[in-house]
Amino acid sequence: MEGLERMRKWVDDLPDQLVTGFEAGSENPYAAQGSEPLVVLGMGGSSIAADLLGSYLLQRGKRALVVCRNFRPPAWVGPQTPVLAVSYGGGTVETLAAYDACRSQGARVGVITSGGDLRQRAMNDQAPCTLVPAGLPPRASLGYQLGGLLGMLQKDLSIPGEMVHRTADELRRLRPGIADRGGLSETVAKAWGEGDLLVYVPERLAPVGRRWTTQAEENAKRLAHFDTVPEVLHNAIVAWDAQRGGSMTNRRVVLIHGPTDDGEVARRVTYLAGALRDAGVVTLEVRLQSKDTLTEIMEAVWIGDYASLWHAERSGIDPMPIIGIEKMRKALAKP
Repeated sequence: MEGLERMRKWVDDLPDQLVTGFEAGSENPYAAQGSEPLVVLGMGGSSIAADLLGSYLLQRGKRALVVCRNFRPPAWVGPQTPVLAVSYGGGTVETLAAYDACRSQGARVGVITSGGDLRQRAMNDQAPCTLVPAGLPPRASLGYQLGGLLGMLQKDLSIPGEMVHRTADELRRLRPGIADRGGLSETVAKAWGEGDLLVYVPERLAPVGRRWTTQAEENAKRLAHFDTVPEVLHNAIVAWDAQRGGSMTNRRVVLIHGPTDDGEVARRVTYLAGALRDAGVVTLEVRLQSKDTLTEIMEAVWIGDYASLWHAERSGIDPMPIIGIEKMRKALAKP
């Protein structure tokens, strides 16, 4: 399938995208001054880059970040609030509306886009604007957008450029074991089978869980759900235990964890894996290799991206069409 091969090529390009986006962002620095949280506006494939940046900042103790997936920003946004709007195509109606609201509330704005109305707004407002290459589905441009965010904030948040290049090099090293036939991502796709997919990740990697589910939904056209550890041990574990001995043929769990997990979290991941297997749930543990924060995040993302494409191939599905989104846009377009 041509669509599958095109999408796989874009996923292959993730390390190069990350570096290219970072270099472009570095040429358009954005100063997130003061102590207020950084607000990033975005939807769908454009907002996940902000989520992943938030995971990095949370673990590195740099700054609080709030992702706004709505028509209006938080009510507390004001003249001192740093705001970055991310819309790959530049025409996302929710992001444009939130951008306008932030401007009316006096916020300091910056933009990442490939063009469209958002680029024009940035030009009119003389706002810092990082342009990324056009022509991709937004979900296939993650590296450009995350790299752009890291680059724009490089000086203000002391993000070392060598870290981004090191991450790209490490991803290239890991690629065969992740992406090739018989590799980890195809193993995930086989274990996934035809059942519903549930992804459990440590809290610090919550955005990775979101990315896995959205890629499953858009690329493989399958519903998916994610949750975090230790939270699931305070609710979902009750449901799993109650279904012990029942039919679990339509349930698949991917449990992601890595070498930098907190000791108590690691103990709970081990307990959860055992409890799921005792309940008869098909469970696949994905053990990350990277110890560097950014590399670990991107490694985990890459495994899920490739797994969604392997699943699409096994199911004979073209990952490119997004018919449901196209119907939505047509139905909700203003007359």
